[in-house]
Amino acid sequence: MTKYLTLLLFIGLSWRKAEPDTSEIDYYQMGIELANEDFDPALSYMTGCSGFGLYFIPLNAIISNVRIPEKHTHILDSNGGKEFGKGYKKEYKRLRMKSMNKGMTHYFIGLGGISIILLYGFTFAWGH
Repeated sequence: MTKYLTLLLFIGLSWRKAEPDTSEIDYYQMGIELANEDFDPALSYMTGCSGFGLYFIPLNAIISNVRIPEKHTHILDSNGGKEFGKGYKKEYKRLRMKSMNKGMTHYFIGLGGISIILLYGFTFAWGH
């Protein structure tokens, strides 16, 4: 008889463990981490390098539309979907801004280097 009671106890415990506990999940942090995985900096960096970053950096702060990929819809449909979306969008915009700023920095360094070379070149050419 005790053998059957032990068996029933283990079956009951295994059913209880089968349900996932979502109360411990930090959906906001999950959104930040997945935004870091999904972000491709190439387009934002090239936008900064092209000089158009001067126009797009302020627009990035205004535009709040960040498209979350379809592969994350199961998370968005869960209980913490709103928090996930907030974390994902905020981090994605931050990464986009960081990448454009990096491109703009390289753009201005290159522009300054070319200006110095041209300035010294013309100075030595006309100075003689």
